[in-house]
Formats: sequence, C-alpha cells, structure tokens
Amino acid sequence: LAAMFVRADVTSLDDMTRLMNTAVELNGGLDILVANAAFSLRDWFWSQPMEDARRTVEVTLWGTFNAVRSATVAMLPRRSGSI
Repeated sequence: LAAMFVRADVTSLDDMTRLMNTAVELNGGLDILVANAAFSLRDWFWSQPMEDARRTVEVTLWGTFNAVRSATVAMLPRRSGSI
C-alpha cells in the first residue's frame, strides 16, 4: 500500500473524474470516498464579498457533488464502495 498525490480542484468535475480514474488504475478499484472539501472565510455572510460567497458554495456544494459523482461512477463496475 502506497500513498499517491494527484493535484485536483474539487470544483472541477474533470479533475475529480481524473482523480478517481487514477485511484482505480493504481489500486484496482475505489473502496472509500471521504467527501470532506470545505472553504470558508471568517466573516459575516452579509458583509463578505459575493465572490467569496460564490467560492464557498463552489467548494462546499459543487466540490462535494463532483467528488461523490466521480466516485460513484468509479465504484459502480465493482458494485461496492462506501461514500
């Protein structure tokens, strides 16, 4: 068992798909996904710039969606895995 590093942006479905495909290629499958991406600035939501609010949603919502979707596709052929 070895560690691996793959640079990926959770807000990119293409990056998440590439990450999951790499894990499958190197390990013969994907067993577990911990969908743990988060981004937040320490500021009141009503006073933070909209760009910061968008980034928070992109990472926490779409990042989780992209990771779960890509992992599900990677897990389906073996009909096993945990998210």
